[in-house]
Amino acid sequence: MIKRLKPSLLVLAFLLCQNVILAQSSPPIIYGQSDDGFPRTIKLVGVVEEISQVPDACGTSRWSGTMKIKLNEGSRKYKREYLYVVAPCSIGRIQDYREFVVEMTVSKLSANSVSKYGNIINTLDSEGLPFYGVLRNRFRILGGP
Repeated sequence: MIKRLKPSLLVLAFLLCQNVILAQSSPPIIYGQSDDGFPRTIKLVGVVEEISQVPDACGTSRWSGTMKIKLNEGSRKYKREYLYVVAPCSIGRIQDYREFVVEMTVSKLSANSVSKYGNIINTLDSEGLPFYGVLRNRFRILGGP
């Protein structure tokens, strides 16, 4: 006799399988180190050039996507053209922010801090640069395309 699974268990099984597939084919999230020469926090203004698509739902699971930001203004200590950011679903549908000018304060991700971002979906290769995470209530849209 086959038992019927509750719908919530089926959804959970689907999400777990989806995460395994994504984890196998996604570029890694690079964590910062205390001695890597990159600043711990950065307040920036830039344009969202690329994003990782994330599910629309935010609430039952915590999702985060990634964004590649072309910097207009940044920290004097961060001398790169692009910054890679983990953005939680709580800031809104990040797929809607492509080509938008944004202002945010971010902190360098570490192995200890990454858990607060939940399931991270990443399709962006940071080419060895550390990812930063958007600090709570420190994200603002300045303009659209």
